Amino acid sequence: MHGKSRIATRCLRGKNPAANSSQRRTIAIGTTTMPKENVIRDKLAQTLEKLEPGLTLVEVNHKLPNDVGAKGFIDILARDRLGNLVIIELKRSDQAARQALFEILKYMPLFRQQHGLPAHRIRCFIVSTTWHELLVPFSEFRRLCETQTERFYIDVDAAGNVKSAEWVTDHIEEAAPQAFRVHVAYLYASADERTKALLMLREAYTTAGAEGYLLLQLDYKGDDRRVIYPFGAYFVPNRIKGELADRLTTEAIAELAEAGEDQDAASIRESVEHSFLAIVQESIGDHFRTTDLESLIRSPEGFTAMTEGGWSVISIERIGPFASALVMPDAEVIGLVKGHSGDNTVRYGRLGSPKHKLDWAQVRSGAKNSLRGNASWEAGFAWFLDHVEKQFPDGTAFLQVYNPLMLPESLYRFAVQEDPEYVPQLALMVVSADGLRREGLVGTIVWDGKIIPKSVDEALARICDGVHEYYMHKTMGIAWELDAELMRRDQRGHPHFLGTGEWVAPSNPWYRREGGPIQSPICHF
Repeated sequence: MHGKSRIATRCLRGKNPAANSSQRRTIAIGTTTMPKENVIRDKLAQTLEKLEPGLTLVEVNHKLPNDVGAKGFIDILARDRLGNLVIIELKRSDQAARQALFEILKYMPLFRQQHGLPAHRIRCFIVSTTWHELLVPFSEFRRLCETQTERFYIDVDAAGNVKSAEWVTDHIEEAAPQAFRVHVAYLYASADERTKALLMLREAYTTAGAEGYLLLQLDYKGDDRRVIYPFGAYFVPNRIKGELADRLTTEAIAELAEAGEDQDAASIRESVEHSFLAIVQESIGDHFRTTDLESLIRSPEGFTAMTEGGWSVISIERIGPFASALVMPDAEVIGLVKGHSGDNTVRYGRLGSPKHKLDWAQVRSGAKNSLRGNASWEAGFAWFLDHVEKQFPDGTAFLQVYNPLMLPESLYRFAVQEDPEYVPQLALMVVSADGLRREGLVGTIVWDGKIIPKSVDEALARICDGVHEYYMHKTMGIAWELDAELMRRDQRGHPHFLGTGEWVAPSNPWYRREGGPIQSPICHF
């Protein structure tokens, strides 16, 4: 949920046809049949000022040649007071209205081609006696297409005279559901206690204003005896009521401004999510006082750690968005909660192809959280995606990032405990559409073989006041900021290896591109 819970595709002005009788008009006026479209067209051409002051008629039924398909005819071609050409398409019924978007998409390029006008000098008006079928798709069309398109409802009499014209507001679209980054895990000593609590917890979230949430039941199946509450109810809201979201957003902006903190979308989102969950938690205070349980605030990273640390998802309940298991299988829901498509600050995993432009744009933006704090990987990731776009425009990219940004612990666990689980890894690969070419970019930590700190304290003293301050930073969630400095000072970071043959080894000859990754000579599989 970014900022506001509702968005309008354009600024709203005029009357909303969904709220008045004009939205529900049929093609009949009383007992009189609606005039034919060409009659209304000719009458409207003589009264264009009803649509916009300053409109002047250029031509009725303006012909558009087409060398690759059927020719077209613009109902009315006009000019506005600024000299822009205005294409006016008229519709008189729901059935005809369905053709309006097709005609706009057809006439705009034909008109530009015939007359040599740039897109910014052309405007489009869709004028209709009904917007019942057209309002939602037209609003989406305006949101997605960079055309100067406006829309009007007209009221006509039996003779086809235009009695009035109203500017039609866009359909107000609910914001796309978005799984919260802030989760809550309620942990119980027995499955029966969890079952008894579920009805109350569901009601609490709904009453607080959740219009959608995911409820995952988890059982601990590991062997850690310190886990005394092995039965979990894990809640992830994904949509709250619009009015509540608006209020919490306003409060978040004011609080961030008062604290002198950034009022960016991520900060506002985090504040709104915490505020909503505080409402829920406060409402179930009696449950905490009368039940033996543990309540934990979690995150995509925390949920991932649970599922990798002995917890198993035994059921998923979907309320509101994401309700269809056919559209979004359980595995995708779990991936959503783990935040692997962008919300996770440690891990990122995606498949994508440059030929799907919208999805490819999300591939780029989704990796930002997991790459933050690792400037060389950020540069390498961007370079690799640029490379894929140019060399593999129809290829498929496999992208994985594990960037824990806790270098002191990663090195300690690897060197002392021989545990590689915390070693950062970047694995990017692309396969051509025909499957014959593959290229990859790999990143990890490489020691220069020279610098050997005498102790952990000595290494950390270069970036903070030793172990205790480091773990204070970790408790505050800002230890990751020290990683880049530690890398720079100890020269441990040579993380990028590119190879179009077998995965490369440090013994290969390397050269460095300015601002880019280390590359190997090009070879082929």
